[in-house]
Amino acid sequence: MLIALAAVAGSFAARSTQKPNVIFILLDDLGSADVSFSHKLTRPEVAPSIDTPSIDALADSGIKLKQYYTHHICAPTRAAFLTGRYHTNLGNPFPAINGSGSLPKHYHTLADELATRGYRNYYVGKWGVDGYAGMNAPGSGWGPTERGFDEFYGLISSAHDHYSKLNVFKPLGVVDVNRWTKGGAHLTHPDVDAETDVHSTTLFTREAISYVRRHTQEHTDKPFFLQLSYSAPHDPLLADDEWIAHPSCRHVENWRRRVYCGMVVGVDQGIGNLTQALETMPEVDLDNTVIIFSSDNGGAPIVGGFNTPYRGAKAGSWEGSCRVAGFIRAPTLLGSGGRVWPGMVHVVDWAPTILSLVDGIPGKHALLDEPEGMGPIQGPIDGMDMSAALRDSSASPRKEALLVMDIFLNRTAYVLRAPLPSEEGSAHGTAETTWKLVMGHTGEAERSSPPTGRWSYDNGELSDKFSEVYRNAIITVLGVEFYPFEWAFYFMFGGIRSVFRGTQDQMNIFGHWGPITEMRNLSTAVPLEEWMPVPEWNNSGNGLWLFDLDKDPYETTDLSLVHPRMVAEMTSRLHEIVALAPGQHGAIHFTFRQFVYLNGGVLYLLTFLLVVASCCSCKSLYNRCRRPRTPPNNKDKQE
Repeated sequence: MLIALAAVAGSFAARSTQKPNVIFILLDDLGSADVSFSHKLTRPEVAPSIDTPSIDALADSGIKLKQYYTHHICAPTRAAFLTGRYHTNLGNPFPAINGSGSLPKHYHTLADELATRGYRNYYVGKWGVDGYAGMNAPGSGWGPTERGFDEFYGLISSAHDHYSKLNVFKPLGVVDVNRWTKGGAHLTHPDVDAETDVHSTTLFTREAISYVRRHTQEHTDKPFFLQLSYSAPHDPLLADDEWIAHPSCRHVENWRRRVYCGMVVGVDQGIGNLTQALETMPEVDLDNTVIIFSSDNGGAPIVGGFNTPYRGAKAGSWEGSCRVAGFIRAPTLLGSGGRVWPGMVHVVDWAPTILSLVDGIPGKHALLDEPEGMGPIQGPIDGMDMSAALRDSSASPRKEALLVMDIFLNRTAYVLRAPLPSEEGSAHGTAETTWKLVMGHTGEAERSSPPTGRWSYDNGELSDKFSEVYRNAIITVLGVEFYPFEWAFYFMFGGIRSVFRGTQDQMNIFGHWGPITEMRNLSTAVPLEEWMPVPEWNNSGNGLWLFDLDKDPYETTDLSLVHPRMVAEMTSRLHEIVALAPGQHGAIHFTFRQFVYLNGGVLYLLTFLLVVASCCSCKSLYNRCRRPRTPPNNKDKQE
């Protein structure tokens, strides 16, 4: 009996001192209003439009984040998570065709750090940080297995068709599905089956479970790090029939929102399946597993994603662009869940926070602090350790956050927690508030809610309806895989509308102005200091804004002329943050501009045909975007 008790005590002690497993779950373009735990934080008086019980179960047993920021768009956020550095301080990475604009190879990642601590690292899903589909050969320095991960299954590009796995439309696209092992095989299609009858969400969930299960059998002496990066609910809008039939989705009249809803439901069910699988593995202690949930940016209403009650959309400067749903669950290390933490946290904070939880002491991230071959030239990372504040429910150590500084979009947003200026504006008072400085073109500026009828926007504006009719026509005639044409029209039309309205919400990156004119090819890096954002006082309220987020979280009242001293101080601090930033990459902007030039003429020539086609019933379009979930026909595959 004593021997048995000793064995149990020894087992408990071993488990309590074992390094935690880490799972980072990242969704693509999830609106902050589109997962129910987040909706309940911001609009408790209104029932969530999409029910996500599996995600909620994890969030409710963890710590929900009330002021959690990412960057404005996918690749910058993903690179920031991996490195602990703001996207501007990484050179604004966003890979385009041929890999130009990739995250530079000399930056180490969180996976590199964890590997030195004995972790085995797995990456499943969308990469989108460097390289390009079909180009990331072993030894190239690009791709997850060159960045600290031991195994990878997923896509390299920023998006793909969720069934065919084509990264762009035919004939330009390639099937982007890969299975790589560090120091081993780098397999891609056709050596990796695209499984065109299975949605990417289902595949990624299956592979994540498979990796963890195999890890518990083959690497019992090692903890694991799993990054599960779903490519949903990013367009193209495609979902399984059963997901769209979910009660949250089936009665939604707007087809975009309906299919988008189905994609979110699919991810929620996938996370539920992963959780259930982990609970059946005796080798995995869920209480000693750090689980973090995040989106890479806000949702895009034109795709069906909404950020209510916040203003703005994906790729912009407003709260709806960068303030996203997030939680962390780590009962053994951070205490009991069910809490809401109001402190400011940024995606760059996860790397140092995870390393602090793993090490038991803060501040050990030398690989991240000193990029290879560069020494400490850029200084330490931008991320901050949040573990103590999360554990104690104390104030956040973060007092500022760079949300976006994209010189090619002329887009800047910065948040600072600081004392209120006095009435005279010459000195600071004692009370603190959260200031937000926005400069330049902001992206979509509306404060939109999920649609209640046919149209994506319930504002009744004729211009929005025209835009949606045109974009529906593009998809109806060409197919959902041609969604890049839709985005091209969205930006073109938004820019034209902004000119007529005299507003700064949308911009025209296709004109002959700005830093993009300095690019001679995709590899050109433009020095940041030549295009550093500065306040344009004559544009106050329309190109320059200052908000008090504590009193005005929905960014309705500009205070830039009321508190010019605060604008000046924030601008000065902003310049300090990026003082050592490398040249900025605009490869994706350059590529998109060429894409619009090449295809713009065709789009306008087809206008009449497309608009006429769009008058057809949306039912046929909706049926093309829903796919019945049927088991593979093994006989057909063999033939």
